[in-house]
Amino acid sequence: MPEIQIRGTWNDNFRHAHERMKVAVDSLVGASPMAYRLGSALLTMSNFLREDEFPEELQEQYHDIIAMCSTASHAENESVFDATIRNMSPETMQEIAERIVDLYDTIATDYWLPESLRTR
Repeated sequence: MPEIQIRGTWNDNFRHAHERMKVAVDSLVGASPMAYRLGSALLTMSNFLREDEFPEELQEQYHDIIAMCSTASHAENESVFDATIRNMSPETMQEIAERIVDLYDTIATDYWLPESLRTR
């Protein structure tokens, strides 16, 4: 059996980031309007993940996504993400969605190795 290599340094703590990012990416798929799907993905990321749960090399990417989507003043009954997204162009929403997918892809391919594939 060929040896499986990953580029990043495996750390079991990254499992949570991988799982939550998978949920965020899943939120981006569906028939709902993009603003709703993106808001859902961002809420998942901000409510269930901390920057320090990511590999050091990915923390800035996570931080940048959250920061660029939390700039607008918001009413008490809406999230800062919804308020910010409301003022975004469809192209900007698409760019952010792509950044979320890229972050998930990087942690999934470079830093997370399923139990069944790890050498014992």
